[in-house]
Formats: sequence, structure tokens, C-alpha cells
Amino acid sequence: LRKGHEIEIETIQLKTDDVITYVKEGRSVENVAFLGSDGRGYSVKPSDIPSGKGGFVHINTLITLPMNVALIDMLFANDKKQLLVSNSDGYGYLTNSMNLVSKNKAGKNFITLPELDTVIFKPILLEENTKLVNIQTTDLRLLTFNISELKELDKGKGFQLIKLAEGQKIKKINVSTIEGFEVKVKNKIYFIEGEKLKEFIGKRASRGKKIEKNLELN
Repeated sequence: LRKGHEIEIETIQLKTDDVITYVKEGRSVENVAFLGSDGRGYSVKPSDIPSGKGGFVHINTLITLPMNVALIDMLFANDKKQLLVSNSDGYGYLTNSMNLVSKNKAGKNFITLPELDTVIFKPILLEENTKLVNIQTTDLRLLTFNISELKELDKGKGFQLIKLAEGQKIKKINVSTIEGFEVKVKNKIYFIEGEKLKEFIGKRASRGKKIEKNLELN
């Protein structure tokens, strides 16, 4: 981590084998929040982050990250940012970004993992015009439902987003405006809207519509 303005990535000097994972800009009054692969929320105060060209500090000196736990995402948290958090086992919920912020270096429970192999997706930042949640599963099904069907939680397992067949997972999830969403077919991008969009709209926790093998949520 490093604090500063208008950081030029090409000028950053790293130690051998170190790589840049995130470059994000935020305000000094916002908490730097992290989501771990263990489902815990971690955070750092901007005042704890060094500044200047040589002012890098290893994240493990600021938070206590267990062995084999990776950081899924980093964001600047404030009480105006709303997120959709979800996992590969078909559960998720809406939350305020401040719910990732912890007073303890060891973090706090944030999203419950149903299974050991559950993958947590990066939190999705919601905009004012976000209306649809779009989900593709590993067995080629696609479901779109209105985000108003989801409730807000501070933490927990969340709500069932889509009904998965045994052994199947969510492959991809995103959000979009009420107009529709993009899909990719053989490296070409198409916008699903109008009557075609209606084919995929359903209720939260339903199975979704079967899609062709070469169609992928963009």
C-alpha cells in the first residue's frame, strides 16, 4: 500500500517478485476496505498508509491476514456506496460498503461461506441506474431479475440468488440498467434488450433459461 496523488505506475519501484495488484484512487477521509477469500472484511485507515515515493508498506503489517487467505478486492468505503456481494454457491445480498470496515486488524465476519470450495466474487458497486442482476451458471443457464428483490444485510450468508442444479455453480454475475445487458458470442458483443430480454427475466431464486454453449455473459 502507498499513499499519494496521481501515482505514475511506471515509476513505482518494486522488490523482486512483487507485482502490482490494485491501483485505486480514493479520498483520505474514506477507509481502505478489503474482502478476503475467507469471507472476512478488513480495513485500513488512510492515516496508517505511508506517503512518498518510497512509502510502500506490506499489507500484512496493517491487517492480520491468515495463511492461504487471498484478498479478493480493495475499495474505498463510505456510507454512500452500496454493494452487491455474492458467491459461487448462489447466495448474495446488498450491503453498505462500510460493513467491510473493521476496528480489528484480524477483520470481521462479512459473508458466510456455505462450502469449503465456495468462491467469493468481487463486490459490485451499484449505481443509481442499477436495476437488473444477471447470472450465468456452469450448466449454461442465465437468469435476470430485478435488484429490488434483494434485501440489504450487514453480514451473513445472504439470500438465494438462483436455484442451482446439484454440483453446479455460478460462473459469472453482474448488474445492468433496466434496458438490458451484454453477452458475448464468439468474441462478438451483443446487447440483450426488448423482447429478447424478457426471455431471461424471472424471479430471484428460480432456475433461469437454458442458453447456447457459445453464449457468455459479458
